[in-house]
This record gives sequence, C-alpha cells and structure tokens, in this order.
Amino acid sequence: MPITQQENITPCEVSLEIEVDAEKVKKAFDQAYKEAGKSTQVPGFRKGKAPRAVLERYVSEEHIMEHVAEALVYPAFEESIEEASIEPYGPAEYEIIHLADAEPFKFKAKVPLPPTVELGQYVGIEVERLPREISEDDVNSEIESLRQRLAKVQEVEGRPIQQGDLVILQLAEADGEIRETVVEAGKNLASFDEGLIGMSKGETKTIQLIYPEDYEDEELAGTTSHTTVTVKDIKERIVPEINKEFIQQISEGSEEKIETIEQLKDKIRSAMEQAASDLADRGVQAKVIEKVVESAKVCFPSAMLEHEVAHRLQDLLSDLKSRDMSLDDYLEATGTTFEELRSKLESAAEIDIRGSLVLNEIAKKENIEVSDEEVEEEITAMAEESGYPRESVAAYVDRTKSRESIRNRLSKIKVLDFLVNASNIKNMGRDAS
Repeated sequence: MPITQQENITPCEVSLEIEVDAEKVKKAFDQAYKEAGKSTQVPGFRKGKAPRAVLERYVSEEHIMEHVAEALVYPAFEESIEEASIEPYGPAEYEIIHLADAEPFKFKAKVPLPPTVELGQYVGIEVERLPREISEDDVNSEIESLRQRLAKVQEVEGRPIQQGDLVILQLAEADGEIRETVVEAGKNLASFDEGLIGMSKGETKTIQLIYPEDYEDEELAGTTSHTTVTVKDIKERIVPEINKEFIQQISEGSEEKIETIEQLKDKIRSAMEQAASDLADRGVQAKVIEKVVESAKVCFPSAMLEHEVAHRLQDLLSDLKSRDMSLDDYLEATGTTFEELRSKLESAAEIDIRGSLVLNEIAKKENIEVSDEEVEEEITAMAEESGYPRESVAAYVDRTKSRESIRNRLSKIKVLDFLVNASNIKNMGRDAS
C-alpha cells in the first residue's frame, strides 16, 4: 500500500502522499549508477566496469537523483491511483518529500479529477426581455449613415479648407521626420483644426499644438508643441440628396419595390426592429445562462483553466502574427501588462468553462443529444453559406477534426432553446403581451 495519506483538496483535486519502500529505492539507485557508468569515463576502468564506490566521485548526485525519481514516481503513482480507485482528469503535479539511497522514498502527488457539477434551478427561471424601442430619430440617423456611406469624394478647386474636408498633408515634425497623412478637418486636436481650416492647396504653415490637460495620451497632456504642414490636396465629400435616385440606389437588390422615402423608412424601421428583437433574444439567453450557472455548484481542476488560458493565448499570438504584430506591440497598443492580459483571459475562460460544464450537465440530465445526421446537415449548411462545395467543407472538417466541435455547438444551441422555453420570459417592450 504505497499511499500513506490521502486528502481531498477540492471535489475535483486530491492530494496523495506516497511512499516507496527502501528496498525498491536501493535497487533504483544501483540501476541509476549502472546506467550512468555506461557513459562515464573513469580513469583506469573501461566504461561500465567501474565500481559504484569509485563511480560516485565522477557522477553528479543531482543527475542520479533525477533518474531515481523518474524511475520510482510513475509506477508508484499508477499503483496508488489504482488502489484508491482514482481516475485522473490529467497529469498530476509531483513534489518530492524525501529521497535518499536505501531509505523509503516519499513524495506528494496533486491529482486533478474530472469536473463536478451540482445543478440548481434551471427551469422556471424568471427573466425580462427588453427590446430597444426604435424611434423616428433612430430611423433618420440610419438614413443619414447610409447617405454618408454613399458619399463621393471629389477635388476641391478655388477655395480653402473647410470643416469636413479630407486633406492630404505633408507634416514636418520637430525631430525632422517628414511624412504624409490624410485628416478630416474638424475631427482633430482643436488647436490643429484651428490652424488648418482656411489654408489653401500648396500653402505651408507652422501650427501650434496645444494638448488639453485631460488629453488621452498622458505624456502629451498639458503640453505645447509645433508642427509644420503643407497642404498637398483638398477633397470634399459630396453627400447624396434624399431623392428618387438615392432611394433607388438603397433599394437595389431588394425583393420589395421601394419608391418613396416613407417606404424606405418603413423598411429600415422593420430591419432595425428585427435586429433589436434578435438582440433582446440574445440578452434573454445570456440572463438565463447567468442565473442557471449562479444556482449551480461547479468545480473543475486548475489544470483545466490553465489549459484553456494557454489555448486562448496561443490563439491571440496566432492572430497577432497574421497582422504582423508582436505581443509587446499589442500590450503597448492596449496599454496593458502581460499580467493584466493573463488575468483577463483567466476571468473570461473561467466564466466560459463554468457555463459549458453546466450546459453539458443539463444536456445529460435532459437527454439532449445531437445526432450524426444533424452534424451532417450543419456541414451542408456551412457549405451553402460559404459557397464552397460540400465535399471540400466536409474534408476540411475531417482534416481539422472539427466534427466534435460542431456537435458541441449544436448541443449548446439545443440546450439554450430548452432553457429559454422552460423559463418565464416577461416581455417589457412595445411587443409585450
């Protein structure tokens, strides 16, 4: 019986104190020296022939201890978890307590166990559904956004820079650097716009830059500097009028025939209300999940969180690499430290892990399953949405081993539908019953 002490640290982590008898330890030391002797040259002896007493002066004790520990830990650990009927969730963490030749070897093993979930209330959850009311101002604002997106840019002739113009500038910085940039007059530092507006094409001017005390860049806040600008070109944005041509342009590709501004407004209002309704539905789902998870008792090993954080960090690094950015660049751009980034990843990962474990437990309890046929249907839908042949999408799914991921995603959708349908939803908006 190698286990001398067993302690449940949490419902999903157990600590085992394990002891290996002195005879096995002695044999492990003898074997370690024997193996070391095969590769160690001892004066006066052929390799592998030097007595241990002589060999000890030429071999690192630390090296021997490492080999002995490696030889003893795993067999003793395997025997211990079988004895204790433990099924580890992942690799254990080991701590050596005592290791010496011909003496009992003692070590601790911190063993992660599978996550545990004790469900609380998950049916009859009361949540409010509050879709945003769409006002006339909202519709008009959307029409104005459409006008701005359809605006055309043209050269300015015969007049100086005005508010809203797009200006191509050559900047001569105080350090001697010269660069070109494009700015929109009226959307910059107030002192810069004050000097810029009224300048003409080809004109050069030194502008005083006065940074306010609350400026976002703390190093510049409250300071004053100068920059020399040369106006290379001036362009103005021509925003279309709301007329038949504009309405026709907006409604191109629409199945509905739109001929008047009122019809356009109705279409925009309908789309915005649908978007608001969808957002309200997602809000209901989020609230239901939050309440269901809050009422559950969830435990998972720290190794599970560490694995998820490492996975998310790797995803971030891959994304940054695709954008030719380093992690240091990202940290500087976001104004965070690596410790703050890791803490943020841990918080998000912990929330997602808890939610996923609870939803999986509900799926088991309610016998909510996703069939192979449903997975195949989803692959077909993915192919139709992407425009790629189904065979190519299916091959990609198999190559990336994504079928289980698809099954999990579909399962989550099913469980969410179940939870929402089993909840008491109180509509608070205009469409309240």
